[in-house]
Amino acid sequence: MPKYDLNLNLIKEMIERIEVDLNKSLEDKTVWDATLMRFQVMGENIDKLPREVLKKHNEINWRKYYAFRNSISHTYNDILIEVIADLISELPVLKRAIVKIKREIK
Repeated sequence: MPKYDLNLNLIKEMIERIEVDLNKSLEDKTVWDATLMRFQVMGENIDKLPREVLKKHNEINWRKYYAFRNSISHTYNDILIEVIADLISELPVLKRAIVKIKREIK
């Protein structure tokens, strides 16, 4: 098992936790905080994936997730709900890419 398999598992887990909360409002402070933390964990783990793996899957704007992780860390109070909603709408594509990468590394 490649050492980054754990990073892929964690990214997928964070996506699935966000999916569970999709029927809840981001206006709820607990849901908001949890969603931001999950995106932060995803961004941090995406940054740990090998660049050659990410380049093979250019359907994903990987840098956007790491950049968003930085935004959460440094400008938490300035995050817009529209940005979160946009990222959430892209999660199915990201999840498919993660699953595909996991299959490729086996």
